[in-house]
Parts: sequence; structure tokens; C-alpha cells
Amino acid sequence: MTAVDWLLGVIPVLMGPLQVLLALVPAIAAAFLGLALAFLRPSAYKAAARFLWHQKLFTACLIGVAVCWYTGFPLSLISSRAARAVDAGPGDWPMYRGGSSRLGHAAVQAGDLREPGAGSPVWTALHDMTIYSSPAVAGDRVYVATAWDMSPFNLSGKGAIVCLDAHTGQELWRYAPSDFRGTFSSPVVKDGRLVCGEGLHQTTDARITCLDLSGRKLWELRTKSHVESTACIEGGRVYIGAAADGFYCVDLEPDADGKPVVHWHLDPAEYPDCESSPVVVDGTVYFGLGLGGNAICAVDAISGQERWRVPTPYPVFAAPTVAEGRLYVPMGNGNYAQTAQELLDARREELSRAGKSAEEIAEATKGLGPAGAIWCLDAASGEVQWKFPLPETVLGSIACEGGRLYAGCREGRLYCLSTDGKPLGHYDTRGPIFASPTLGRRHVYIANKSGAAFCLNAASLEPIWDVPLGSEVWGSPALAHAHLYVGTKTGLRCVGTDVPPSPPLWHTGERGGIVGGEPLPREVEEAWRYPVEGQPPFRATAPLMVLGEHLYVAGEFSGRAALLKLASVPDSDDRPNVAWEKTLEGVDLPLAGLGERILVVEGLAGNRLALRCLSAKDGEELWSKPLDRDAPGQFTLDRQRVYVATSGDRLTAFDLAAGEVQWPRQAQLGGIIGTPAVAADLLCIVGTSGIAAIDAPTGTPLWNINLTQPPRGSPLIVGSSFLVSIADRIELRRLTDGSVIWKTVVGDVDHPLVASGGHVTACSRSGQLMLLSLNDGHVVRMLSCEAGRWPPLIHQNVLVFRQSERWTAIELPAPRDGAQAKHEAPWEWFMTFGGDIRPATPLVGTAGGIIFGADRGGIVCVRPTR
Repeated sequence: MTAVDWLLGVIPVLMGPLQVLLALVPAIAAAFLGLALAFLRPSAYKAAARFLWHQKLFTACLIGVAVCWYTGFPLSLISSRAARAVDAGPGDWPMYRGGSSRLGHAAVQAGDLREPGAGSPVWTALHDMTIYSSPAVAGDRVYVATAWDMSPFNLSGKGAIVCLDAHTGQELWRYAPSDFRGTFSSPVVKDGRLVCGEGLHQTTDARITCLDLSGRKLWELRTKSHVESTACIEGGRVYIGAAADGFYCVDLEPDADGKPVVHWHLDPAEYPDCESSPVVVDGTVYFGLGLGGNAICAVDAISGQERWRVPTPYPVFAAPTVAEGRLYVPMGNGNYAQTAQELLDARREELSRAGKSAEEIAEATKGLGPAGAIWCLDAASGEVQWKFPLPETVLGSIACEGGRLYAGCREGRLYCLSTDGKPLGHYDTRGPIFASPTLGRRHVYIANKSGAAFCLNAASLEPIWDVPLGSEVWGSPALAHAHLYVGTKTGLRCVGTDVPPSPPLWHTGERGGIVGGEPLPREVEEAWRYPVEGQPPFRATAPLMVLGEHLYVAGEFSGRAALLKLASVPDSDDRPNVAWEKTLEGVDLPLAGLGERILVVEGLAGNRLALRCLSAKDGEELWSKPLDRDAPGQFTLDRQRVYVATSGDRLTAFDLAAGEVQWPRQAQLGGIIGTPAVAADLLCIVGTSGIAAIDAPTGTPLWNINLTQPPRGSPLIVGSSFLVSIADRIELRRLTDGSVIWKTVVGDVDHPLVASGGHVTACSRSGQLMLLSLNDGHVVRMLSCEAGRWPPLIHQNVLVFRQSERWTAIELPAPRDGAQAKHEAPWEWFMTFGGDIRPATPLVGTAGGIIFGADRGGIVCVRPTR
């Protein structure tokens, strides 16, 4: 039967009931009309009033329900008393740092948060832009606000909101109207919408912009000030501070004409300097007030009515954190552009020019100066539960999870507190911190203004890895896809990977070093020597290398040059195993290696032969590249390439896997001096006439500085800076442009510089060891030493060096103790019996076995005293 046949059969069946219903329609309509007219009679109103008056309880309940429906009371009040953390969904980033706990990552499925186990660079984007904002990662996309083209004639510059692929860094779209200014506010994403403020501090007519996720503008709201606050999207509304224009609550969707719908706007006279990024939890908006406001505020999210306000001794610029019914608020004097001390000095000078007396100036400035704090408040009532003082302000938010709080202080330390306000530890990054910490399951991440990112064990704050970013960092890192996304003054960096542990890398041969994180033993004794009695004598001719569990030694047996692979741990007979031996034509440059590959330059100075890549397993050659006989030959490597001085002023990069030429570059520095230094795709080289930085993947010159005096050795990269010895002084310079941070006269130093734990050491030819502060270059301590070609060893805050024909060790002071540091007495570190043992190579090894070549021949291993 077809559908038509069925329909023809059904229609006659339905016609009967339909005819009856049509006949009744006039009667039904007349009944409803009569009922409506009855309600319009005065007697009906009187009857209803009498009924409600006699049923007073029913009437009261009815009125109460209506009031609650209209105002939302008491549900909003009840929920605010148990304020709980709100986290973003996998495709959302609805507020600053992703959620109310300010963890710096979007919520993922339980146990699915991948963390980078190594700080390897992944990609860099937006090289020509400055990023003051913090990246937001929603799904597979990264959103950032940018600034560029700033000048004294255009302080606000130009800006854009940019969307990139989180995996590749490819730009997907850019929202950049011609009048859009440089932006500090960070994008937030929820419900298919992106919201971001506009402007830097100089902007007086910024806007709040809402886009869809294809970059199309949906609406914008003009303000009477800059909008550096980052919005919070909650319940279909946008909450955001507008600095000197108060605080706004705007509907996420525009009206029928595409205009923004403002639900309420807090008066800037009552809420001055709304710079803080808000958080909305259970119907309450929490935010801070900066200069002139000095308070923490809580207002009703629906009406904007103030629930409570707590005055603070300092401005509150940072975003508050909400977790488990508590509000954590950082504060302090000082801002992004000026330290508290600079602000204090400027205010004193201003008052002095105004003719104020010393007493008047002291009274007017007594609340200023370096100071900061973290406060904990009850989220419902605003009652202060505890306070934790800090030496300077906290500009980023506090990350909270697992009963711990993490906060970065402007003075350079990352602090860890319990949620009860008890200090649990701190870590010194040796650079001002503007950023918020990012907290994963096992690690905490922080970046400092000096341009370095750090990964620490979240429980112990022990360092896992750190990576220089090559530029200043003002915003906060975001964690997603096992990467860390960090905005810098020269673009967006993606670093870190969770691939299986990287193969071991050794490229610091001329400086030596200890592999592993165990502390250096305070006392050691001799463990073994190579060769043992009865074997041919052997003398090391180059620094030793520790790679994995083995030791690689270049030297000679009575005129025959060879490369040996030894076990770094003695066997049961206290004799090191020789895994293999390869005959070469002489080696005097440090070895380098990565995983199963060993790099060695064959041939002595003046008679270079080749750069050889050998198998660590059996010593077989994997590839080789010939060198000019007079080539300096110094080289270094990273995990992709090896960089070699192939002639006096020429540097060549080879692919590490196959030895193919990646790029050649004339350094234009005169003759290359020492070993190049590489970190995070930046290559630093020094020559007889200058210093240069090169982009390691491409060989592109980044900057070049001429010198009037030649350097005395290799550069040493330390975070976002590098150390170099020039004439009679040591200088710390910036990697970003080569400018000098500090310089200190130390005398003639011929050995490579070493730095660790906030200190730099140098032994002069005159026999003086100087311990310098890495922060400012001042001399922390001076000791007598035995001059030599190789540097002292620093590991885990212990310094080992030669002093008056003996081995000596000292414990280093804390980096910030300065001139008031308590100096520990030196102790004899290695006592020898049957003759003194002087090093002919730098000390290398692990804390369990430290190895060096002796000046009288042979290899010596010392171990902790049993």
C-alpha cells in the first residue's frame, strides 16, 4: 500500500471527529470570553483579595517565591559560602590562567595532563611582535594578543589578536584593525567566543572586543581608559576591569543590532584602578584595586552590588585565586615598569622639588618602598585568615592545588606555601619574575623577565630543566600538549617535550662537570687508576668525557695516539674495563657526544685532519668531514647539529645524523677564539675583534659587537645572558643584544669560566681565586689558588679547586647574602698518600665517582670516603 492510499483511507476516519470539534469551537470561545470578563469585574478582585487575606501563610509563600525568582536570593548567597574551584573544559580558557585555581593549563581528562620532561625548543612564531599577554590554549589552538611598532611618537603602538596552531606554530588568523593598539590583556575563550581587552598603560580610549573563533568581530565596547585586565567569561557574561573606567559586566552575545549589552558598570570613583583580572565563582566576582584603590572586592555577579571590600596596605594588581572556599590574593608596591624602590625614589625627588622638609617627605613616603604580601581570605565573608610577607610585590597570580600555593615574587624567587600560610620552600631564578607559575601534576614551571623558563619538581622545588628564551618575558606560560607556550618581547616560544628521555648530551668538556643531581661528597678517596701497574703508560691529551655509564679518553701510549672507552665504575678487581680502543693521529680538543654518537676532532693544532663522528658502541666511524690544516677546530653541538670552526673566521654547521652541511657562515670577528656556546637555538661566538650571536638552525646573524680588546676564552651561556673574559675582566652580557650587564676586573684568566648556583669563579695567573656574584658581579670571596689551565669545579653549592699543592673545597654562600655572607672555612677535599696528584684535565664524572687525568700520566678516579 502506498502512502497516498494510506492517506485516502485515513481521511474519512478523521472527518467525523473533526466535524464535531468544529461545531464546538464557538461554544468554547464564548466560555473563555465569559471567564475573562468575569475577572475584569470589581467583585472578582474583591473576592481574590479576601481569599489571599484569609490565607496569609499561602500568600506569604507566594510573595517569597516571587522575590526569590526575581533576585536569585538566597541561592547565590548559599553557594558563595562554599566557593569552589572552577576549571576550564578541554576546549575552553574562560579566564586568566585558565581557571579559578590559576594553574595555567586547561582542564583535561583525569591523568591526561602531559608534561614536558625536557626543555627542548619546538617552534617560534611572531618574531616581529612583542607579547606582553599570556597565551590561552583552547583545544589545538593558541591565542595571544600582541604589540609592535611602539615609539616615542606612538607609545601605544599597534596590536593584534592572533590565533596559531598549537602543534606547529602556524598562524591561522589575525585580527588587526588599523586602529587596534598594542595590547597587554590576554585572550579568553568560552562557548565559541573570544574576548580580549585592548591597550597599554598609555591608552586612554581602549575597547573590549569579542570575536568568534574564526576571528570575525561580533561586538566591541569602547572604554575611557586602557583595558589591561583579562576578562572572565561565566554564565553567558563577560566580566572585566577597565582601569580608570571602572569595572564592566557585558553580555557575551550582542543585541539584535550587533551592539554590546552592558548589564552593569561600576563607578571608577568608587572602584579606582581596576587592573586586576577577575574571577567569578558561584555568583560572586572577585577582583583587586590598584593605585588609589588598595583593596580586594567581592560583588554580586548578577547585579554588581558589592558584597564586601577589604582594604590592603598595597595596590592589588594581580589576579586573585579561589580554591576550596578561600581567596588568595598577592599584592605589593611596584609594578611591571618600575620597582618599588624606583617609585619611592621618584616620589622623594618630586616632594623635594616641591620644597617639602625631610620630615614631611618621610611621612608622605612611609608606606612606599619594597614590600609585598600574600593574603588568604574567606571567600564568603572577606575575613582575613592569614598574611605572608614578601620582600617585593607579586605581579602574577597564585597557582593552587594539592594543599600548596606557588607564587613568583618580583625579586626573583618562586615561593611555595601551604594553604595555611606556612613556607615550604623557594627557588631563586636570578631574575625578576612578572609571570604566574604554571602547575602540572608533578612539576611547576616559571619564567623570569630575564628570559629563562624553569621546570622544577613541584614537591621539592629541585630543578629539572631550564631553557633560555632569548628575550624578556612579561606574560605567563601556558601548559598544553606536553609543551610550554611562553610569550617574549620577540615572539611566541613553544618549548618542552614529553618524548622518551633524551639521550645523554656532553658538550662542556673544557669546563668539566658532574652528571646527575646528587650532592658532591665532602670527602673523597682514591678509587682506581688507569693504567694499572704493568700496563703501558698512558697520558690524557684532551679533556675527558662522561657519556651514559662510560668514560671516553683521548691520549697517547708512548707516542701512539688513541681514543679509549672505559667503564666509569671499577669492576670487582678495582680495574676499569676497556670496552674498545681506536687509533687516531692525535687529539687535543675536548670531546663531545650525544647518545650513541661521539664527536672528535682528529689532529693537533696546526695540523687538523677531520671532524669524526664515531659510534659510542664500538668506535666505528659513522661519518667524517675534512678540516683545513690550520682550522681552529673548536666545536660544540646541540641535539640537531654540530658547529665547527672550519677556518680562522668561518663557522660551519653539520647535521648530526648524517654530517651534511646545514650552513656555513663567515663570523667576521677576526679569528674565532675558544669553543662556541649554544642554547635554545642561539649560538654565541667570540673572536679577536668582537662577539656575535647567530640563529643556530639557519645561521642567520642576530647581532655583532666590536671589541677593542680580544676575549681570552670561550663564552658561557647562563640563562638569558652569557659570560666572557676580556683582557683583565669578566663581563656578563645579554643574549638578546650583547649589551653589558656588569663587568668586574679579576686579572689575567686563561681557563674557561664556570658558573653555578648564582656564582662565577675564576683563578688568575697570579694565584688568586675570585668568587663573583652572578647577579651584579661583586666579589663575594677571594682565596689563594694554584693557577692552571683548567677551571675549578662547582657542583651543588660546593667549589673544589687546587690550593698550595692540595685539593681544597668550600661551601658557597647563598647568592643573595651579598657582602654579609657568612664564609665557611675551606677543608681539605682529597688527601693523597705517596705523592701529590695534580690535574691535567678538568674534573668530570658523577657524585659517586669523579675522574681526571693526572699531570704525571694516567687517569685517576676518586669516590666518597667510605
